[in-house]
Amino acid sequence: MRLALLLPPFVASGAAGLVYQVAWARLLTLQLGGSVHSITLVLCAFMLGLGFGGLSGGYFADRRGARACVRAYVGAEILIALCGVVLALVLRMPGFPPVPAALELVDGFWMASPMSLMGRGVVVLLVLLPPTFLMGATLSLLTRAVVDGRVDVAGGRIGWLYGANTAGAAAGCLLSDAVLVPALGLFGTQLIAVALNITAAVSALALLRGTTAPVETARVESATMAPVVVTPIAAALALSGLAALGMEVVWFRFLTSIFGMERSVFATVLAVLLMGFLLGAVSCGALLRRLGSAPVFAICCFAFAAATLGSLVVAAAGALPAALWLSAGVLVGVPAVFLGALFPAANALVQASGEVGRRVGALYLANTLGNVLGAALGGFVLLPLLGMQGAALVLVAAALAAGVLVVAVRETRAMLSGRAVPLAFGAAAIAGAAYLSMPSDALFFASFHQLPADETVVTTHEGINESIVVVERAAGGGLHLWTNGHPMTGTGWSAQRYMRAMAHVALLGERADARALVICFGVGNTASAVLSHKDVAALDIVDLSRDVLRLGPLFAASNRDVLADARVRTFVDDGRHFLSTATHGYDLITLEPPPLRHAGVAALYTREFYQLANDRLVNGGALTQWLPAYQT
Repeated sequence: MRLALLLPPFVASGAAGLVYQVAWARLLTLQLGGSVHSITLVLCAFMLGLGFGGLSGGYFADRRGARACVRAYVGAEILIALCGVVLALVLRMPGFPPVPAALELVDGFWMASPMSLMGRGVVVLLVLLPPTFLMGATLSLLTRAVVDGRVDVAGGRIGWLYGANTAGAAAGCLLSDAVLVPALGLFGTQLIAVALNITAAVSALALLRGTTAPVETARVESATMAPVVVTPIAAALALSGLAALGMEVVWFRFLTSIFGMERSVFATVLAVLLMGFLLGAVSCGALLRRLGSAPVFAICCFAFAAATLGSLVVAAAGALPAALWLSAGVLVGVPAVFLGALFPAANALVQASGEVGRRVGALYLANTLGNVLGAALGGFVLLPLLGMQGAALVLVAAALAAGVLVVAVRETRAMLSGRAVPLAFGAAAIAGAAYLSMPSDALFFASFHQLPADETVVTTHEGINESIVVVERAAGGGLHLWTNGHPMTGTGWSAQRYMRAMAHVALLGERADARALVICFGVGNTASAVLSHKDVAALDIVDLSRDVLRLGPLFAASNRDVLADARVRTFVDDGRHFLSTATHGYDLITLEPPPLRHAGVAALYTREFYQLANDRLVNGGALTQWLPAYQT
């Protein structure tokens, strides 16, 4: 089957996949809560479905001819479209219930238990598995169709196919945030993805009807894979996948600290990453012909390490371009080019006649398992323990280990006798030396470049959700809290004035035994104002960040050590999700979220949120909220 004819359908398929991912992530986090745990669960479930679908699709494909695989691809796209319609209808149902969380008390804060998070993961996996499983199968099906026994050119052809899908994904990412969601809403956006699936299916079906080929018989060669060949390469690809998604977490943290927690930043960074993958994948064929498969894989691993560490040295020096696109291109795009070449290069190493689908599926599964581990490890372990600078070093080491593993198992002498592999490794060593020579907090403070020079740093912290700095302002301006590179709130008079008013005005007509809810703790100004009313019997405080809550005692001089008050219960949760699962009413609900332009905050300024809050208010209760009118 001609490769060029199958590329357009796969572009449409890739675009549909990213449009779905954007829409489903937003909708499911409304049901699970917008915490980093929920977002990671959605991403991991999506990747696991792709991986296992790729493996299963490969076994299916190897027992059929090329035209049969294209027909199966058409069927898969139609089934994905049907799943898309069903999920679009189900997730927009007003009665679609939020997923409650079993809570446990940890260090004085109520938060979702590990078992509860596992339960949420099962729910997400059940929702996303059918469509993502089919999405993953499409790659194996089309790979079998375009390679069709030509294992000598498998790497190049797979590179073009993988690149076409990635090109569509990049387009879908940009269109979703910039055009589709603002113009059509999440429901309409999902229907566009459904239309793209149907377009891919119809164009592939037309291709089948417009070409002739000899009658094929199903291929039933031995299903035995060669573990001595596939297993080390799959392990290397898993390590590189871990490095890729782990570094994506680090890149997002750094660039959002500089350019803001806006959706446009997330979309831009992801689009640049995908375009880098595209360039690497489509360039891989020429590199394979010139250098060979094992050298290309090793060189790309070492070059990724050199580009990643080198660009971070540039970033720490404050030398990144001022424009977001250019900064993302330097920091993310260049390393991503080398990552994009790894999947086709790995396939060129392991492909064998009769096992094309199974082997591409096995490598795809290994890569996605590495992606899942990288996303979880980067966000939940490496950033809190080591910070951005240490996390990047560990993740780059994983990529270097992938390259060394391939050197160890294939063509070692030939690779080391040439120049390319040693030069790439040397570049990585030089970049690593420059990286290690930086101060240990260089990258952290480069992301907080807006900190005024006349303010004294009191404490810093890198956590799961954000990087935090607390500074003392000059001339008695009090303490100020910065998160992810931007000022949020403080203990100065101008901040306390309106934050306390949000409690006092609403509680002037208070009743005995009043119950209040404060969403978004900040430095505790509003919460302490609520408790200054002695008839308030109970106060629930909800914040997404456990780390911000831990800093509460640091501001005790202004918040009167509010978290130690016996009337207070503190929850680590998304405010909207907490309200949707609350079992009792409130006399006051008050919230001062981050700026409206920050990703996810708009969910607290919607008709649905106000209806939810109204349902949780007792008769005569009040809602007070910061309205940033200058941003609307």
